[in-house]
Amino acid sequence: MSSRVHTKKTVTPVTATTSAPPEEPAAAALSPKTGIPLVFLQPPPADAKIPTPPSGNAAPSGANYRTLVPKATELAALTGAVGDLRRFTNFADILALTGLPYAEVLQAFDVGNQWSTMRKGTGAWEGYCLTQEGISWITIRKMLDSIRPVWDLAVARNPSLAVTYPSLASFLSAQKAIAQKGAATKRLNNAAVAKGEAPIHGAVGKKRKKAADKAVVAASTSPSTPPAAPATAAPAQAPAATGGASA
Repeated sequence: MSSRVHTKKTVTPVTATTSAPPEEPAAAALSPKTGIPLVFLQPPPADAKIPTPPSGNAAPSGANYRTLVPKATELAALTGAVGDLRRFTNFADILALTGLPYAEVLQAFDVGNQWSTMRKGTGAWEGYCLTQEGISWITIRKMLDSIRPVWDLAVARNPSLAVTYPSLASFLSAQKAIAQKGAATKRLNNAAVAKGEAPIHGAVGKKRKKAADKAVVAASTSPSTPPAAPATAAPAQAPAATGGASA
């Protein structure tokens, strides 16, 4: 006969004060000099295969087809519609009045579904890449603020560094070159305005000039409005005489 040992369990009431808070992830170590988080960023997956568009592609963007992109309601039903078409063996009999061959209709629906699915996937991937790129560049720009002045001092002492590491030198001075170009563009635009000319330098100026040129072309091609007839002066009236004297 087996004997069982009964142990008395003590039940502790659970309250808000007894539950331990969830552990937070360990904070990244900070650089003692700059305070920049010292973390290793997550690189893109090595097995990611991004296809290259065919050579000679004349449409670098899909802006011309933006109005034709299927809506979410259409996309939700498209995959099922392709499946229905595959089972629609008497398509030619029921929809003969369309004059469309069954094989071409099925292939068009199927290929359109594939491209729409791929576009949605690449759009989600682009958003993920943009987020990771932004996180990485936040760290890079914080590091650049500390590296640039020290690099400039080192190059001033040893100019051969810029020759030995030319790409690094160009990268570290890129922000300065961009600022100098922006200042030069601003000076040119200010000088043009002072002369009474339109500020057409820089990206914004070129866009403004392009819009002005389009407006000139549109005005020249629009039907001309016949000029208004010149107003004829009313004949002068003789002064009224009162008692033999002119009024």
